[in-house]
Amino acid sequence: YTTLAKLGWATVLTISRHCQIKRSTIHRLIENLRKQGLVKMQLGDKTSYYHITEPENFQIILKEKENSLKQAKNALSNLELGLGVIASQLHPTEVEFYRGKRGIQALEIKMSLLKNQTIYVFGAMKWKEVVGNEFAEEIRARHLKNQIKIWELSNQPLATKTKDGQIQVNWTENLDYVKHCWQNRVISPKVLTIENDLHILPKSVVLYVVMGDEITGVEIVNSSYTNFMRQLFLLAWGQGK
Repeated sequence: YTTLAKLGWATVLTISRHCQIKRSTIHRLIENLRKQGLVKMQLGDKTSYYHITEPENFQIILKEKENSLKQAKNALSNLELGLGVIASQLHPTEVEFYRGKRGIQALEIKMSLLKNQTIYVFGAMKWKEVVGNEFAEEIRARHLKNQIKIWELSNQPLATKTKDGQIQVNWTENLDYVKHCWQNRVISPKVLTIENDLHILPKSVVLYVVMGDEITGVEIVNSSYTNFMRQLFLLAWGQGK
């Protein structure tokens, strides 16, 4: 993991050479780290590349493994030193994969770091079912703290209004988030069917793909595609109520 943090995007062969460990062992270790949400994958022309996710992902594991809290925090602080270099290694088009619960949590944390930005969401609310309500509330608190705006378009109403104009929801207790961060419009499934969650960020598009009991987060980093999807969202938003 430390070697991958220093290398940036790297193939199994490159990692193997730096660690002097067999490729079969590296494959097994990488897969284990992906399941924990600590490593993400990008498909190249002929091979796959791997890179660590944001160091904040360690915080999730720390909560569940209190016995190793001190050791994990030390590892986290060491990894954060290389963030500036890691963040700068971008290509015109990138596709990153986040697998399972840990992967989706890692992706949600990454999106919660976008301070003072607007995220446009085709919402199916499936991400909450995967990460759990407690983690979802933590993400909403981060959105509120970082002043992130969420425009969510859904097929079903996610809120109701009282007679005095107050918004009521049954999926969060964070009413400050609802008041200051979140907007919702409803569009008929006859016009647009929303089956999976899709987030349009300032520089990328994130799609959650559900296949049976497995969920995978796919982030596509491409400015032209992102701008196109943002325009489509705003057109659909204009038809929502």
